[in-house]
Amino acid sequence: VVSASAPSWQDTDGHPGLVSWSSVGREGFGFKVSTETALRLEEAMERGGGETGVRATVVTRSLEGRYLRTLVAEIPGSELPLERVALVASLSGPAPGAGDVSGAAALVEAALAINTAIREGKLASPRRGIVFVWGAMMMGPDSWARHHPTVVDELHSATVLHLLAGQQEEGPSRLLLEGVPDPASVWTRPPDEHTPWGAAALPYWPFEGHYLSLLTAEVAARITGGDDGRPFTTHPYEGGADHDVLLEQLIPTQRLWTFPDPLYRSSLDSPDHVEPGLVIDAAGVAAVTACEIALADMADARRLITLVYNRARERMEIMIDLARENLQVDEEGVPTAGDRFLEQEILNAWKIWYLEALETIRAHILPDEAVKIDGSITSTMRTLSEEWDERMQVIGLVPLPLPQRL
Repeated sequence: VVSASAPSWQDTDGHPGLVSWSSVGREGFGFKVSTETALRLEEAMERGGGETGVRATVVTRSLEGRYLRTLVAEIPGSELPLERVALVASLSGPAPGAGDVSGAAALVEAALAINTAIREGKLASPRRGIVFVWGAMMMGPDSWARHHPTVVDELHSATVLHLLAGQQEEGPSRLLLEGVPDPASVWTRPPDEHTPWGAAALPYWPFEGHYLSLLTAEVAARITGGDDGRPFTTHPYEGGADHDVLLEQLIPTQRLWTFPDPLYRSSLDSPDHVEPGLVIDAAGVAAVTACEIALADMADARRLITLVYNRARERMEIMIDLARENLQVDEEGVPTAGDRFLEQEILNAWKIWYLEALETIRAHILPDEAVKIDGSITSTMRTLSEEWDERMQVIGLVPLPLPQRL
């Protein structure tokens, strides 16, 4: 089989010489060619009355017996040495190319920047450890987890850097923040939307709420220059990279990436098409987020409580307005159409997710410090729950009892 098929996000019209690293779409021996070559073959078939001969020279090499190499480096924590924040990137993917390894380059930048800042006294030694992991796509984190189960079990959270070549458009590429699983991963509604990569089944649901992606978005807004700098967008979980492995271990994990890259997983996926500024910006977001978690003190925790509460209020208003519209709530607050039980389920799921995110702030700082902000977290959770329930009742929906853990 000779195939020129390619995913819709690969720009074969703009790059007729592109050979997509993807399957031929059927069983049997086959190989991929560019659309340019495919047209030449079709022309030859027309001249030959429907048939033509093709000579293929296939060069192969066996990789059996090669070791799966995973590189792990760590900046140890001074006060919580067994608790770590992980930054993970792939050294390779399903096919050779700069797209997959661009995340590894960003991770090198992040590790060097953090280590240099600590060595020069510009940054205090982290209270919990920061660990950097490079390995083969999916297999690297899996190997690390299998060989160091106690380390992985104690992970606080993780960020995966992947596919940071750029979108090949005019102006800076948009940085994507794929958050930890949340209700938008199950019920995707505006303003949330998926990239052309597409939604995937969650490795585990319900996945408890966590502040990680909320903090990362705040960091991205702060260090990328806001409206005048690199654009960034948050979106629901989509999977397909190293974060899947860690999420299966129930570790809060997100991904920093960009998509679509029309040259990704193709013969044109070379280093010269990587956007260096995107690599640096992603490294900055990952490094600052990791440091804010690793060095967090009580003042940081209090700011985080406010951040999560404000984001929860914003989400509440969005979801209430959508529910009101879907249910065609009348002037007396009575739903007249739509699926009332579905709207209740979605709104309650979001409320629980944000309450859980607030709950995780208790583990953001040292245990003796967490005791001092316990009352603030508890009162904020109570306030949010009461406000959420009240807003639901206004449109005729019934708040469900909270899980026992809350």
